[in-house]
Amino acid sequence: MNTKQTHTPVFATTLGLALCAGLLPVTGCNLSKQGGGHEEVGAQVAPLFGPGGVLMDLELWYSADVGITAPGGTVTTWNDRAANGNHLTATGGNEPSLVDSSLNFNPGVSFDAAQWLERATGVNAPGLNGTAEKTAFFVISGSSNGGSALYLGRSTPINQRNIAYGWSTTDSDGLNPGDHHAAYVSGPTPTFNGKWASKTASATLAETHIYRFDNSNGDLLSQFIPAVDGVPGSPLVVPSANSDFAPDLIPFHIVVGAKRAVGGGGFDTHFDGTLHEALVFSWDLNGAEMARVEANLGLKYGISLSQDYVASDASTVFWDVLGHTTYNNDIAGIGRDDGGEVLQKQARSASEDRLVTIGLGNIAATNAANTGTFGSDLSFMMWGNNDGNTSMDVAYTGTPSHRMGRVWQINETGSVGAVQVCIPPSAGMTHLLVNNTDASFTTGTVEFPLSVVGADYCTDMGDFADNAFFTFGTSQCGNGTIDMGESCDDGVQNGPGGACSATCLLNDGESCTNSGACNSGFCNTTSGLCATATCVDMFMNQDETDVDCGGAICSTCADGMMCVMNSDCMSMVCDTMSTNTCLMATCGDMVQNGDETDEDCGGSCGSTCDTGEDCASNNDCISLVCDSGMTDTCLAATCMDMVQNGDESDVDCGGSCGATCANGDACSADSDCMSMHCDSNLCATEPVDAGMPDSGMADGGTGDAGMGDGGAGDGGANNGDAGTPVPSAGAIGGGGCTVAAGNEQAPSAPSQIAFWVVAALFAVRRKRFSAHKRG
Repeated sequence: MNTKQTHTPVFATTLGLALCAGLLPVTGCNLSKQGGGHEEVGAQVAPLFGPGGVLMDLELWYSADVGITAPGGTVTTWNDRAANGNHLTATGGNEPSLVDSSLNFNPGVSFDAAQWLERATGVNAPGLNGTAEKTAFFVISGSSNGGSALYLGRSTPINQRNIAYGWSTTDSDGLNPGDHHAAYVSGPTPTFNGKWASKTASATLAETHIYRFDNSNGDLLSQFIPAVDGVPGSPLVVPSANSDFAPDLIPFHIVVGAKRAVGGGGFDTHFDGTLHEALVFSWDLNGAEMARVEANLGLKYGISLSQDYVASDASTVFWDVLGHTTYNNDIAGIGRDDGGEVLQKQARSASEDRLVTIGLGNIAATNAANTGTFGSDLSFMMWGNNDGNTSMDVAYTGTPSHRMGRVWQINETGSVGAVQVCIPPSAGMTHLLVNNTDASFTTGTVEFPLSVVGADYCTDMGDFADNAFFTFGTSQCGNGTIDMGESCDDGVQNGPGGACSATCLLNDGESCTNSGACNSGFCNTTSGLCATATCVDMFMNQDETDVDCGGAICSTCADGMMCVMNSDCMSMVCDTMSTNTCLMATCGDMVQNGDETDEDCGGSCGSTCDTGEDCASNNDCISLVCDSGMTDTCLAATCMDMVQNGDESDVDCGGSCGATCANGDACSADSDCMSMHCDSNLCATEPVDAGMPDSGMADGGTGDAGMGDGGAGDGGANNGDAGTPVPSAGAIGGGGCTVAAGNEQAPSAPSQIAFWVVAALFAVRRKRFSAHKRG
């Protein structure tokens, strides 16, 4: 009797936390990742967690969202996430393709009849044991022919076993078309030893499923049990010996997407479909472990299971089958489980009749592209429905007149947050109806209007309450019922009751051929559905003067677009006299437009704004002074604004500011300068003219000798003389006069005053003389 080992998931989680905390050396820790995408794997790092928290005895793990190298979308490498490094490669034109959003917004690897990936031939695949009990899981979609999704083989020693997993579409060797089977090979001669076909006919190859093969004892074929989506089939039956699906005799060889012929001489069967995830454990997992792995894969890929969904901690139940008896159809959900290596931010059921898509915050092109974040680990929001009718035939009292017979129920665990809910527009819905307690939506229902988002009708709402119910409602024209706002149902004046006083118009989401048939006044001819007109719908509607611009609702139109008045245009200039198009802004159109700060001034029009007009900087103003931060208007020029403006010849001097320019300042006339001398447009001190008589007064400050012919001579004593003119030594040559220093008596105070008066009069005289000479 075989006794199954129990793998405690808490061990894997605790070990992973210890490793990431630095207690043991390891790289690649990411316990609470909120992102996603394809992870390029270089050096092999042992995983810290496994699906469902099951990590021990994980021999192989291929996941299409991690470890893929796919230049140009062609897969050349698919790395093994398990610790054994059994990486797969493809070369020579047999490479499969990577599909980014293949299943539930997650990627997959798509194979056709001539594509496969394999471990290098002749090289032992580390970690594989042909004699051990095994449990394998595959997530497959769109398979259309027979083949081997994953194959393991070994030839030596002779009596070790080989296992191949696959399904067939042929009826050879006792197999029925569509059967899912596993082969168990013993001894040196390949022998097919088992098949099963106990799953119902609905499990066709083209559908999406989680396939499991559970080999409880390597020597007992009757204990090799297959399962589809967690539902076990019958034990394997041993038919007559044959060589179909027999592995080649290559040590520990692995092939994905094809099966080698006996002896390794090429490939005789291929898989045609998409493989999303494959796991092989070198142990027969117990029932709880298998259920957690399948719950993990079911959440990630939107595959509905008929069992409780249990998280990696083995205690958190995020979908209780018995607690949602009526709503165990098309189960899907979003959630974060760090210990199970799953982070699903948006989801929809893999079932063909799915309608609802829900995303954390919003819905992006792929799960990896969704930027929403969960509040904490082990947070989930799941939903399933009652499989009710999708036609809008249930009367409803509220804004919509009818609702769908199909109802969904929510199961929320942990902290999820606000979500976006979407449904295809072909369903004809106008509102999302949410009721926290009443599945019949009689009272307490909250209505969320739907609007067009991409190809769907969506609404943003807060966080669903746990166990809340939701469905969809609409008002229908021509449904045989006089709905709210209608006095008749078809808009035709006939039948009992007299004339129809109102025309029945179509609601958003109903098929239309012209806008006049829609309540919204807008028929989207691209989708063929009535919709609420917006300023971004790429149609000219509402009161728009051109597509999505102009009128009272939308933004203004760019140059060249149609308009009926100036306010329709960004330039505020509409050519109403000729083309009825928006004209380019100019500096003479008598309108403030472009980057002008006031009408036809400032901005690119330059320093053209007058006093009192609006400005943003000094350069906008004629005065070059903008009262920035206060009135934001141009100020009048003044003689102390520290800017050369008005008629000033230099900054705050000259012109109407008078003789205020210092030497070196710019000037245009003598009257601009304090020196009263403008020379070459610069203020300067006028030089002393040779030959002019000096004041005749002794300069006590400089020691000039006093009156005499020629100019004043240097070299006198500080006290000067008594006022007697004494010829200097330089008088012969036309120089000044000097007086010997040392004995002269200083003039009295009245004499000093007289000296300065005479000196000043002489300076004026000299100035006039110089002006006379220049004239």
